[in-house]
Amino acid sequence: MPYYILVIIFSILLLPGLIGAVIPIIPSVPWMFAVALIFSIIDKFEHLHWWELLILGVLAVISIISDNLSGIVGARGTGASRWGIVGGLIGGLVGLLFFPPFGAIIGMIIGVVVLEIIYSRRQQKALKSAAGVIIGNLANIIINLVLCFIFIGLFILFAI
Repeated sequence: MPYYILVIIFSILLLPGLIGAVIPIIPSVPWMFAVALIFSIIDKFEHLHWWELLILGVLAVISIISDNLSGIVGARGTGASRWGIVGGLIGGLVGLLFFPPFGAIIGMIIGVVVLEIIYSRRQQKALKSAAGVIIGNLANIIINLVLCFIFIGLFILFAI
């Protein structure tokens, strides 16, 4: 198979990562990294070298960190207590396990609200913390979209 066709096919395989940045069906940049790694293996690391994969891998790690911390950082930024953060973490994990793809976000919101109400007994603080979760997750979408476009650009630059 000609090399340029291989690049086109694998560039197209990166596109689900863009969808994953907005709709949490698959982890966006980690998906793209897996595609780049498979491309490199098929190409025997001729065009996409280990150090270029390392750069793309760093983008994937940044994305994973953002995915896992954005809602909690948003809640903390709007004044969530430690109990609210714990509720968000537990709710996010339960939601992720039982109600994918949006369960993690919904579970995090419910967890923050429930534990904030139980421990602070103030609905206003609970709702403000829930808004922080939403803001954090919206920021995460933007971060992941930016990382996806950087990844695609670097992949094409490195592969050509």
